[in-house]
Amino acid sequence: MRQNKPFIIWKPRISTVLVMTASDYLSLQKRVLVLSSLVLFLILFNVSGQANSMENQRFITSQSDQNVVDYLIVTSEDYEDTLQPIVEWKMQRGLRVTIETVEDISENYEGEDRADKIRNCIIDYHNNHNTVWVLLAGGDRIVPTRSVRIGDSLVSSDSYYSNLDDNWNLGYRTATLNDPDDWEPEVYVGRLPADSDAQMTSLVTRLIQYERNPPVGSWMEHAVYAGTFCNFDYDVNGNNIIDEGDFLAFDTNFNHNWMKTNLLPDGWTSTLLAETEGLRTTEHPYDSQLNETSLVNSINSGASIVMADAHGSPTEMVRTTFTSDIDGDSLFDQGVDQQSGSPFLTTSTEFDVAGMFGFYFLAACSTGTFTDGTCLTEYITRTSGIGCIGSSNSAGYDPFLYTYGDEEHLGWMTQGLSERVLEQILVEGNNHPGMALALAKHDYSLDRVQHDGGEDSGRTMAQYNLMGDPEVPLWIGIPSTFETPTITLDEESRLVSVRVNEQSSMMNDITITIHGSSYYQKSASTLSGEVTLNMPDLSESLNFTITLSKDGYIPLQIVVELPAGSLAIDYLPVVGAVTMVVVVFVILSWYKLKKP
Repeated sequence: MRQNKPFIIWKPRISTVLVMTASDYLSLQKRVLVLSSLVLFLILFNVSGQANSMENQRFITSQSDQNVVDYLIVTSEDYEDTLQPIVEWKMQRGLRVTIETVEDISENYEGEDRADKIRNCIIDYHNNHNTVWVLLAGGDRIVPTRSVRIGDSLVSSDSYYSNLDDNWNLGYRTATLNDPDDWEPEVYVGRLPADSDAQMTSLVTRLIQYERNPPVGSWMEHAVYAGTFCNFDYDVNGNNIIDEGDFLAFDTNFNHNWMKTNLLPDGWTSTLLAETEGLRTTEHPYDSQLNETSLVNSINSGASIVMADAHGSPTEMVRTTFTSDIDGDSLFDQGVDQQSGSPFLTTSTEFDVAGMFGFYFLAACSTGTFTDGTCLTEYITRTSGIGCIGSSNSAGYDPFLYTYGDEEHLGWMTQGLSERVLEQILVEGNNHPGMALALAKHDYSLDRVQHDGGEDSGRTMAQYNLMGDPEVPLWIGIPSTFETPTITLDEESRLVSVRVNEQSSMMNDITITIHGSSYYQKSASTLSGEVTLNMPDLSESLNFTITLSKDGYIPLQIVVELPAGSLAIDYLPVVGAVTMVVVVFVILSWYKLKKP
């Protein structure tokens, strides 16, 4: 540590004065006077500067790390104002948020096209600002997705913005995968599917309502499963038996019963909708026949999780019914027997969920094809859901169970991914949709390689995208509520003390923020359930909002009036400097009187 040595320097000079001439002494006295005056001026200037910049300095130091941006929003400049309520609300919950417009990104970042520039912007924020969450606010026309070539198929993949390593090989307007097994995420991504200011406003309002003031009830611990037959026993070779080369029947209600048993937490309830009409019906437990009416009624009654598995298209999901068996062998003879399709979920289905917004996984082909018109996942997110995962192309399915790591799992492809997403949310406690989807893809890929070395060329992982906020904490249990905390204002020290007492025991790890005009501070409560926050310097008393948030609790907001005032300036350095100058002059004067 560097030592401060002004007195070591001056002490020998003072001793030397005893043998100085009068002219030398006067010269030294002038030098000391000039130097002392300079020191005094610098100290006074520094203290004055400290006083003048105190408010700005306290704003800077009030943020735990000014360089951190937890949550990045990428959108058009047309929606900046519309998205400000999300910025403010997430900040109040303790996330540091910023908006980057695609217009600014196009000017300030390099890349082969706009999507590449956006990705480079996200890489910059992740590397230099520790960004974790990325919200693509707008449809493909506003924030373009990346088309990824998988074999002969092109799929729309927002995972291009989540996997930030070198896994993408860009071509003309498309990308291919360098490693189809590399799905470890660097950030968690979701998309708000808005193509107009009205749609964006509605989505923003819904998100804040869902997080801040949900209708608390049993729906938060209820799941709806809607499943039909994806195929029947197909007698492909026409020999009236099921043998090698034929297709086995796949009733998705079997999977839903498996999920109910293996994934739902204790105390949860569920509704299983299945196929009970036609020549082949479900053989597994169910609650009601699946159709549009039963699905709408179940969802309107309230569900935190909605899982639907069937055939699909960009605008609908369809139940299939075995309607004719010409030879009576209970096998579906291709080209001879008949089956019918009946939509049970479409972009025209009307819901009235009264604020009980569920989280959806649509396991079906093309329901997430969001690059051309309004697809089903977009429609759900704009109407009855807080978020929805769907496929942007032909999905593929694998109905068979397998055992890996001494645990039983559903099949690969769509079924394997849907299981892992719900497992992340309901079992692992990763109840943020963007995190759940990204970690499920990573887990799927690792399992597939370690289990049998197989892979599906990345198709399953590349084409499933999230419509909705990636960070929104899903309600997967009845939330608790905070008791009103004790708030103490200390005007002298300019400190705000918040003390939380919950059910006769203190609470820790509560995120507590104070937010107002040009001022923001975040902290977390200690083991004793307390936190101390700084007041801003104010020329007049103003209202500020204190927000308490914790996973599993309804956020609590309290408006407090903070008094005018500022911290007193520390004048001790000034007093010390003045004292030092006076002492020097006294010593010099004493030596002058001593001269003969």
